[in-house]
Amino acid sequence: MIGILYARHPLASLGHMAIVAALVIQAGCHRVSTPKTPTPDTFENQKKATPNLDWAEGRQLYTFTENELGQYIGGIKSTHPNLTERVIHLGRKNIGQPYDIYLLGEYPFETYDPDPLYCLSRSDCLTFCEHIYSMALSDDFPSFLQTLQRLRYKGGRIGMLTRNHYTAADWNRNNADLFVDLTTQLGEGKVQVPFTQVCRRARYFKKFGIGQDIPDEPITDSYIPKERVPEILDELQAGDFVNIVRGSEASQWVGHTGLVAIADDGTVDFLHSAGKAVREQELVGYLNGDKKCVGARFMRLRDNAETLIKKLLDDDSVTDVSPDALQRAWNQQQAKRIDAIKQPPLTWMEAQRLQGYRLDYDSKTDASLQTALERIDQDVRKTLEIKADDRSFGVLSLNDQKLAMIEPDRMFYGASVPKIAILLAYFETHPDAATNLPDDVRDELGRMIKNSDNVLAAKYGAMIGIEKVQEIAQSKRYQFFDKDHGGGLWYGKHYGKDSPRIGDPIHDHSHGATVRQCLRYYLLMEQLKLVNAEASITMLEIFASEQLEHGQSKFVKGLSSKADSILRKSGTWRDWHLDTARVRHGDHFYLIAGMVNHPRGAEYLSEMASRIDELICNNASPSNVVAQVDGQQPLVKVADVVPGIVLDLRYATTDNFTGEQLYPQATCLLRKNAADRLARVQAGLRERGLGLKIYDGYRPLSVQKKMWKLVPDPRYVADPKDGSRHNRGCAVDVTLVDADGHELEMPTGYDDFTEAAHQDYEGGSPASRRNRNLLRAAMESEGFVALDTEWWHFDAPDWQAHPVMDVPLASVGN
Repeated sequence: MIGILYARHPLASLGHMAIVAALVIQAGCHRVSTPKTPTPDTFENQKKATPNLDWAEGRQLYTFTENELGQYIGGIKSTHPNLTERVIHLGRKNIGQPYDIYLLGEYPFETYDPDPLYCLSRSDCLTFCEHIYSMALSDDFPSFLQTLQRLRYKGGRIGMLTRNHYTAADWNRNNADLFVDLTTQLGEGKVQVPFTQVCRRARYFKKFGIGQDIPDEPITDSYIPKERVPEILDELQAGDFVNIVRGSEASQWVGHTGLVAIADDGTVDFLHSAGKAVREQELVGYLNGDKKCVGARFMRLRDNAETLIKKLLDDDSVTDVSPDALQRAWNQQQAKRIDAIKQPPLTWMEAQRLQGYRLDYDSKTDASLQTALERIDQDVRKTLEIKADDRSFGVLSLNDQKLAMIEPDRMFYGASVPKIAILLAYFETHPDAATNLPDDVRDELGRMIKNSDNVLAAKYGAMIGIEKVQEIAQSKRYQFFDKDHGGGLWYGKHYGKDSPRIGDPIHDHSHGATVRQCLRYYLLMEQLKLVNAEASITMLEIFASEQLEHGQSKFVKGLSSKADSILRKSGTWRDWHLDTARVRHGDHFYLIAGMVNHPRGAEYLSEMASRIDELICNNASPSNVVAQVDGQQPLVKVADVVPGIVLDLRYATTDNFTGEQLYPQATCLLRKNAADRLARVQAGLRERGLGLKIYDGYRPLSVQKKMWKLVPDPRYVADPKDGSRHNRGCAVDVTLVDADGHELEMPTGYDDFTEAAHQDYEGGSPASRRNRNLLRAAMESEGFVALDTEWWHFDAPDWQAHPVMDVPLASVGN
């Protein structure tokens, strides 16, 4: 109570200071403090109070954020206390999740397989089962990650060599402490037949350059022929793990997995991820319809699995997957890149989302970005008198995967852009080049890409062969050309030579490209998925080729005064003008691709790049941008960027811990990136009938100095010589409000300098703790980092990248 009283009254004497100094308090909004990255017990604590899960009605799991998933799996334990019932509930709540076979990776811990450690939006057959079992066995998102690693990796040690690659030989055996193998028990053991497989791990790992000392291992087990499965259906239970066995009588392997589900009429169903999406169908019908299937194996969670998993996770030898460890791993991956190819400043969650993002033919565009792109395109085309049929354009933000495209699958004569297919094919056909590229080859490949040297393109194209370049580009792995979807990247003739010539099967172009496939190429290279991680890094460095100069045309001309770096491949022939690029501007990273067939096409691309950069990097109207400082993100008015936010700027009144009015007016500003994050938090809360109220945002350094003069104590006020995160425009003080704008109950009021304001405070009412945890979960879902000692204070994750500012609030209109 003393701290609350102090926060509400002026500083009248040193006696007040003595009272405050006697308290063990930390006022992080005012002092310099290093907030801890959320740990498993504070990330989203759902074990102490069951949250209201009404917000999850009508939504499938694959639409949830990490924090929403943590809330949900913690909450349903009270509504579904039975483990197997919980498994099926979660599995069915994921029906419709898109299927994607390339999902299982170790990123950011390893980059042998750079797919993300987890992916909530899509699944393949095994990741679906692993995720569902892990959710059912967990209390929150951190324990979900821990359980997932225990199921997926031998002993919970994350790595390509310890991953349970072979279902029968690795997954089933390494999870025998959690699952009982039912195959030999079903039908009184009379329906099984021998299962025979040889695991050639060294052959599998050879493409990654590891594990060549692992001997082949013959596996003997058993399975139930599919024609005899109907005999044991009555013995199966909901939640059982199904192995679909494929092969022949001589040799078998597990080629698919799923879960047993029991329909309302008692039918035994198969709940699995396959084809286009997760679905549920009759088990026997599936077995009969799978021509490669010869039978099935079955496993069941042990009755004490929930107790066992807690013991198994309490092992120091397992890989640490706490938020701190994940952020360190991500930062270490960043450190491997030269400055020209650094990635956006992301949190580990955002990095996982970027790494798991797919740009496919059914990828959805962002509505607001799409509208803005179409408006810019229409304006530029009108000025240059370019018809709609003569152009194609696309942009993808790497920071948040917002996509916008216009006619992305219209194929254009490619000019020099298909040289990127030659570069890919070179590294595919020269596996040692990724880590041992001769200097002269690196230089020549750089000139082929950055200077668009035709002689060198012909040299390397001939070295590889036209057919081989096409084979790689059209392979199942890359699919950079698809005749059923408009075409794509096409290399059909050596540059500077008339023959041989192979025209594409749609338009007969000797060279061709589409916006979608060019964006995909850059995205996969960014995700380290072209050839392998080392090759992708080397290819990015070749695109950068810092010793070479860009040609000052098209995208480069439009971005030369804006972008910090441009990795780019362009091409021009007659009236065909194409450009593709990866652009970094401050903290904004994005991909653009444009193609036009018009005499003024180069002007179109230049102007589009300039206008798109303004859209992506400012994304604010002149009324929003109130100050463009230090060449970085602008300061924007929060009220303009975050619809419906309630302002209660305490330092514009005397109702604050100093008792003085420190701001001349109630104007709330933030860096654009932080404001965008806050807008996404607000949007998510409004779906639940809630919203945000903001107490403080950007604070000028001059105000910080005034605070320091009043309270020269670093426990409560940041020393102006260092500044605070508020001075950088990267910190916000917020609380929750209901639909009518009324504050929800919290453990304390604002600027309370007692332990009751701490994030881990266990006192106060259950409602106040739930509201505090909900606020934290919502803010962390968009990357904000909570301060342990103040429930209201959150920092944008990139605050260290921005300097202290002193833009006066008085210079900004209300």
